[in-house]
Amino acid sequence: TGDGPDGIVFDGASIWITNFRADTVSKMNPATGAKTDYPTGDGPDGIVFDGASIWITNSDGDTVSKMYPHTGIKTDYPTGDTPNGIVFDGTSIWITNLRADTVSKMNPVTGAKTDYPTGDGPFGIVFDGTSIWITNVRADTVSKMNPVTGAKTDYPTGKGPNWIVFDGTSIWITNSDGDTVSKMVP
Repeated sequence: TGDGPDGIVFDGASIWITNFRADTVSKMNPATGAKTDYPTGDGPDGIVFDGASIWITNSDGDTVSKMYPHTGIKTDYPTGDTPNGIVFDGTSIWITNLRADTVSKMNPVTGAKTDYPTGDGPFGIVFDGTSIWITNVRADTVSKMNPVTGAKTDYPTGKGPNWIVFDGTSIWITNSDGDTVSKMVP
């Protein structure tokens, strides 16, 4: 891939990898390994597929790129300070803004966004089919957010919660400063 591979997603046909230090995203054929690189914003990090477009957080550029998978043509939208995690809830794109202590809810068609406060240092993000879950790395918490109202409830986790995943039943969180994994039932 490019220099500093970080985020990865599958769009149903190709594997997409963000290359943090190269400011590119690689589109890779999973059968052959053949790839094409496309320019992104500064410091591409998180990546998600919304069923039509690839979305990339550019953490050093405070933007998110919407890329068309067949052409590599992109549009950049401003977001909060240091965007990292990104998820699609079936309607909206959600982006964590690490240094702004917010999460942005973005309309995937217009790029219009609404920011909601989270805990200190939002990083990882996941959708469980009902709620948005955000890890707050400097607060040692996870926020459970209503995707319609932005109302949230914070729960304690281990030390330094980073990445988060939903397995269909439980929320799992890696705690990088505590060498543990937290399991929560939504």
